[in-house]
Formats: sequence, structure tokens, C-alpha cells
Amino acid sequence: MTGLRWGELIAIRRCDLDLEGRVVHVYRRIAQTRRGQMVPGPTKSVAGARSIALPDVLVDELRQHLDSFAES
Repeated sequence: MTGLRWGELIAIRRCDLDLEGRVVHVYRRIAQTRRGQMVPGPTKSVAGARSIALPDVLVDELRQHLDSFAES
């Protein structure tokens, strides 16, 4: 639904979500090395750092998830 790469998706933090503005900010990614390590870092390019609009249905799901599993 968002067009995020897997490494970008798993690197999203609570602070990257703006549910009122219905947007997710993409600043980082996690890459897996050949040895299997998960290494955080910036997006692949400057253009990779971006803000993506979230569809209403996803915002509703994220709100429910955060209410259930995230600390305020």
C-alpha cells in the first residue's frame, strides 16, 4: 500500500509516524549483511528519504496497533 522497501518498512519507528497528518517519514533502512547481521543506516540515496501518504484504512490499523502495543 505504501511502496516501501522491506528494509525501510522494518526500520520505521513511532517517531516516524504522523497519524494526524496521515503520513510516514522514511529516513532510514535496515540491511541484512551476508553474515546475517541486521544493520541500520540511512536510505540508499538522498532521494530515498521521503514522506509517504498513508491510506485511511492503514491509519486506523496503525492507531489500533499503537494503542494496544506501544507506550505513550
